Amino acid sequence: MRFWQLWVLLAFFLIPAWCSGATNGQYGSFLYSDNGTSVTITGYSSTSTATAVIPSTINQRPVTRIGDYAFYNSKISGVSIPKDVREIGTGAFHGCAGFKRFDIPAGVTSIEGNVFVGCVNLSFISMGQENPNYSSSQGGVLFNKTGTILIAYPPAKVGSYEIPSTVTVVGDNAFYGCERLTSVYIPSSVTMIGGDAFKYCSGLTNLTLAWKIGRMGDGAFSNCWSLRKASISGLTRIPNSAFNSCIRLESIFIPNTVTAIGNDAFANCTALKNVTIPPSVASIGSLAFFNCNNLSRVTFDGRAPSMGSQPLVGLMFGGAAGDFVIHYYDANGFSSPTWLGYPAVNMGERTQPKIWLNKWGLPYDSAMSDDPNGDGVSLLMAYALNLDPNQNLGSLLPQAELDSQGLVMSFYSGTPGITYTVETSTDMIKWGTEDVVLFKPEWSATTIATVPDPGPNRFMRLVVSQ
Repeated sequence: MRFWQLWVLLAFFLIPAWCSGATNGQYGSFLYSDNGTSVTITGYSSTSTATAVIPSTINQRPVTRIGDYAFYNSKISGVSIPKDVREIGTGAFHGCAGFKRFDIPAGVTSIEGNVFVGCVNLSFISMGQENPNYSSSQGGVLFNKTGTILIAYPPAKVGSYEIPSTVTVVGDNAFYGCERLTSVYIPSSVTMIGGDAFKYCSGLTNLTLAWKIGRMGDGAFSNCWSLRKASISGLTRIPNSAFNSCIRLESIFIPNTVTAIGNDAFANCTALKNVTIPPSVASIGSLAFFNCNNLSRVTFDGRAPSMGSQPLVGLMFGGAAGDFVIHYYDANGFSSPTWLGYPAVNMGERTQPKIWLNKWGLPYDSAMSDDPNGDGVSLLMAYALNLDPNQNLGSLLPQAELDSQGLVMSFYSGTPGITYTVETSTDMIKWGTEDVVLFKPEWSATTIATVPDPGPNRFMRLVVSQ
């Protein structure tokens, strides 16, 4: 009786194994999983550099899926995909450095993430025209069928790229590792940039995001080692690791729409020198500015935000420059001479031109008559004309021109508290305002100065004062 009971027990436990469905095996160099109806390629064992020709059937069942990381770091130079394959799994061809072109049959209806990450020599992706879910451009870029989602940009493509205006979403990892991409134009149609979308785009030098971009994934521009300037208007949150390890990033403009800065957002940005935190920012994540070795100044435009997890608060600006100082206006939550263990200076009331000076990373108590970069243009003139005082402004100042209306000069005149005076002279010794006609449309911040009958020797200049 006991012997019979033992066999009943063994039979009971063996039934699930008989009915579990999937079996694993190897067909030539291909590892596979067979579920009784169809086959998934799960791996590839060959070290050959030849094109891998995936069999259309194994065990008389159709191969319908290429599994996750099935060809990870394979040495193959290409792959032939049979017509019955419907799915390509996550990272299926990750690290296949031998690929130069990749042709996807029209029958593939599901392509998961990271498929071409690390395919450093891939310059063209082709999709069958009859595919119901995907399309490819003439330049070999992979999109969804309607062209609204940019899925994958070939890593070996060289130069600049203009994202089509049909695109609303740049997908996760879409430009990951595109080291030869030097610049990218992101149109105003784009409202979302996925996680790690431009990670390791080490040739990218400048970035301007349109104001409509409301969402950006973690690590979107991390490790862009050549990126020097970034303008990110429109965002409400700068995500975790967004610009982590952008080692040449010298300046970042954080707009007043941003309410939160994520963990490690600017960590290891070793060229960053000055940052202004707008009053809209209510929280800054842990280690957001950690190891920014040249960061000497952070200015808070509003009240003190919440600052990361408590054990790491003291490391928020850890590794900053030796002369690092926090500046703030009269606002709640700060203290001086130190705040969070860092030197801190109260700048007093939040007024102009202090706000403007801080915006451009200049000492808040600078004399407006100063010319810090020696270009012959005072801080006051740059402030009055709404110009960047860090640039060489000699060629950007208003110039008088002779046209059919007379001697004409136009200039920005919208800075509060500034008096703009246009003077003329015939000998550049005696100056006056006679004969000068000023016109400023109500809708414009530009004034047009005209001398209707200038004569043969007439000069014009702009004088500004507070």
